[in-house]
Amino acid sequence: MAKSRFADFARTMTSRLIGEMTLKVLGFVKGRAFAEFRHIILQDGSSFAIHDGLREVFPGRFKAVKPAAVELHTTMDLLCDAPTTVVLTPDTTNEQAFLPEPASLRASLLLADRGYLDLHYMRRVQDEGGFFLIRAKAGMNPQVVEAFREDGTRLRSLRNKPLKAIHATLPKRQRVELVVEWQVEEHPLRLRLLISWNRQTKEFCYLLTNLPAKR
Repeated sequence: MAKSRFADFARTMTSRLIGEMTLKVLGFVKGRAFAEFRHIILQDGSSFAIHDGLREVFPGRFKAVKPAAVELHTTMDLLCDAPTTVVLTPDTTNEQAFLPEPASLRASLLLADRGYLDLHYMRRVQDEGGFFLIRAKAGMNPQVVEAFREDGTRLRSLRNKPLKAIHATLPKRQRVELVVEWQVEEHPLRLRLLISWNRQTKEFCYLLTNLPAKR
């Protein structure tokens, strides 16, 4: 352990253990909706404050409170019940850089929080035959193509308008499904935006997905 390269050895061995010794331990009955996915991938990061003296090497996002901080970015395969990638970075590093490669998500489902929202990345995942369910941010302004209430009622008054123009009229008693569209890389990107009202926080919650509504 006193050797200078021991850290490299430990990192290499940990990477091999994570990559080669994970088994699929969970699954779904054939014919059920989730059974069609090869993998269900969870992506998230956790921040930790460290000693202030490390602020130059590991700068934190909240400089007044946590001048030095790191973030642990983890990719987990739910069906294997194990992490597949773990990366430690300064807390100021962009989270989106650690999302799985789009090609690896073919016939798989990615679940992620709003810090990972990237329309260009979603386009690439969709092009590779992958699926995602990502918490979206307030303040987005796609064009609303279609709108439905949870009971299936079509909300014609919300169609063909920017989201910001109809936001104040969104119903709160039932969830709403909007078919929304952005122009990404000079091509339309059409997704489903699921909106529900949180009575405790008094704000809307947004989920963005390319999962087909019928399935």
